[in-house]
Amino acid sequence: MSQTDLKNSSIRNAYIITGPTSGIGRATAMELAKYGTLVLVARDRQRLDEVKKALEQNGQRAVSVVCDLSNISSVRHAATEIIALNLQIVGLLNNAGIRQVSPTKNVQGWDMTFATNHLAPFALTEALVPHISDGGNVVFVASAVEDPERKPATAAGFRGGRYITAEASARGEWKPGGSKQPGFDAYATSKQAVLASAMALAREMPRLHFNVVEPGVTLATGLGRDSGAFVRFLSNYFIDGEYATPQEILAGLTLEQVTHVPAKASHSIYEELWHVTRWQTIMVFRDEALYELWVKGEQYPTQELTSEQEWQALVRTFFAALDGVFAWMNSPERLKMETDPGITMADNLTLLALHNAYHLGKIVALRELFGPW
Repeated sequence: MSQTDLKNSSIRNAYIITGPTSGIGRATAMELAKYGTLVLVARDRQRLDEVKKALEQNGQRAVSVVCDLSNISSVRHAATEIIALNLQIVGLLNNAGIRQVSPTKNVQGWDMTFATNHLAPFALTEALVPHISDGGNVVFVASAVEDPERKPATAAGFRGGRYITAEASARGEWKPGGSKQPGFDAYATSKQAVLASAMALAREMPRLHFNVVEPGVTLATGLGRDSGAFVRFLSNYFIDGEYATPQEILAGLTLEQVTHVPAKASHSIYEELWHVTRWQTIMVFRDEALYELWVKGEQYPTQELTSEQEWQALVRTFFAALDGVFAWMNSPERLKMETDPGITMADNLTLLALHNAYHLGKIVALRELFGPW
């Protein structure tokens, strides 16, 4: 964008969006660009340029600002660069986020998830707020997994936000009693902090509009990038129907193979499929008795698998429940039904797809240990 364009008052109306290169961020960028200049903030210059080019081909205007949102120094530098553009900022969307399975640290030595999902948008917002026009909008993206009362989130393994202090969160320390799934407490706590910060900012700065949105589980975003190759493999199956089917994944396995728990693995193929089948049955058939057992901790089998017949019976039960999933998916009216206040069957099935992708992905990884298939 030329300096002449920037001086045009109608173009100087600007919206800033982080994480605009994929998923929700990209879709939002394409829509927001209709209303003014976009400032695109992300770490990958090439992908930023691709989005910028796509917008310019539509006759819209955008500026790219490279920023590593896990690095607070990079965030502050990006804020300075944005302010120097001298645009009339009317909106800021803090969209970028990550969810790691294996926790890592950023360059400051802080928990990567907490730094990227909470500290970065807070620092960026704090730096830009004085330069946002009165009545402007600041939006954060939450998740609802921070709420320990949300059934779909708890069923997926989340135990709500586990905030102790900001210092503890930066160290990657969470309130005891959290999730057994790696990375879940960090993600939920980062979103809990986002929600609390937005509420505090709204009280302190009434001249601006602060909002938090919950987009639901969205498999097409980049949040799964750190979940490992096998999870991405299964995510592709659930989104696009590519690669393998569940039938192919489960075919030809022996009793010895499905009950084997290799070193460093927490469960066998049998236990993973039992887990998936139990949750699928709860979600599709709304089995409250099974749900109560699940919440109490019965999420994996308590008895050993002793025969091929038992294994085949489990496989049949899994596919029967999967047929129920497809039946729901083909009924738009049923998808709109609320299963809990504010939660539709479509929400439940989206979460189920994510849950299945994760655990069937584990099954893929386990069976790969037995050689080609």
